[in-house]
Amino acid sequence: MQVAIIPADIGQPIRFEDIAAGLDPMQEAVGGDIQMVGLRAASMNMYINENGKFEGLATNRRATILCHTTLAIADGDFIAGDAVLVGPTDDEEGADTSLTEGHVAFLENFDQKIALLGKQG
Repeated sequence: MQVAIIPADIGQPIRFEDIAAGLDPMQEAVGGDIQMVGLRAASMNMYINENGKFEGLATNRRATILCHTTLAIADGDFIAGDAVLVGPTDDEEGADTSLTEGHVAFLENFDQKIALLGKQG
């Protein structure tokens, strides 16, 4: 399944990888127990470390901005640690789906815009 990994380290680009579907690969990618955040406006789901804030993981500015722009989290809330993006949940099976070419293009464009903002600030 193709996913996007948004590192908390703003110096690292969003990367696209093929990983096996299921709990273990997601937990490995975020470094702990997972929590799903639905980005319905973008037709994607994000997996994050459920205990990232309590463990003091770094704020993931890109994942936080993405969640705020899609109204997936409340104002003032933030994402801590690396985040994994997948396509929407399959309605029949209830399983995660791969990112589409449209998702990949959207995320690449998003990452470029964030990088430009960082250079201006």
